[in-house]
Amino acid sequence: MKFDPRLKMNLDELVNSILDDMDQTLFERDDTTFCDPKMAGGQFIKHVEARLRDHGHSDRNINRRVFGFAENLLDIGWATKTHGLVGQFLTDNYLEQEMKFTVTLGNPPFSEIAEGVEGAKKTKQNPLYHRFFEKAAESSEVVAMICPKTEYAKRGFIVDYNNLINEHAQVIKDCSMHFNVRVETNYI
Repeated sequence: MKFDPRLKMNLDELVNSILDDMDQTLFERDDTTFCDPKMAGGQFIKHVEARLRDHGHSDRNINRRVFGFAENLLDIGWATKTHGLVGQFLTDNYLEQEMKFTVTLGNPPFSEIAEGVEGAKKTKQNPLYHRFFEKAAESSEVVAMICPKTEYAKRGFIVDYNNLINEHAQVIKDCSMHFNVRVETNYI
């Protein structure tokens, strides 16, 4: 099993907790769409697909409703083979998509490598998380994404949490215990 190096353990417990806190009619309905904007190993998608199957949805139905974006075909191939995923997975840039989803969920990158700088590392000076959150908020009814608890908000890198939370988030919970990073994390 592939693990995210930022994690102290795999994501199963955390993802199930996030999905448990969602309105369960999202999984019962035939028209709810789900998107993981940075699916990596498919840890969120595998649990979404499993819940949809538990509610009697066929793989064909799931394929039309579950979407994931990855950096490359290797990540998609690994995730689909390892977890038996049936959704639609793209190497397109999620941030440039015009697609609308009912639910956007996942663990987007918090920062990016500075372009054109050889050996550059991910740093707080190259924030990326807020762009994923803003895109999810404008293109989804429900947002359930792991986010830094205070770091980016203090630096003004993210839009007003209160407006986004009131419109899109159902729950805010501390999930720091799942991560091996210094930034306190929540899921919204």
